Amino acid sequence: MNEYNKKDEDLDDINAEIEKELNEYDPEHDTKKVKKEYLTMKFVFTLILVLMLASGIIKMFI
Repeated sequence: MNEYNKKDEDLDDINAEIEKELNEYDPEHDTKKVKKEYLTMKFVFTLILVLMLASGIIKMFI
C-alpha cells in the first residue's frame, strides 16, 4: 500500500509541474516553426518549367 501512495505522490508532483508550465506558457511569444512547403503552386510551376527546359535540352542533343 505504501508503494501506491508513493506513486500517487510522484504523479501529483508531476501533475503540479505540468500545470505550472502550462500556466507560465504564453502562446503569443512562442516561436513559429517554418514548415517546408514542397507542394505550393510556386514549387509545382517551377518544377514543371525546369522539367520542360531539361527535356528540351535533352531533345536538342538527341
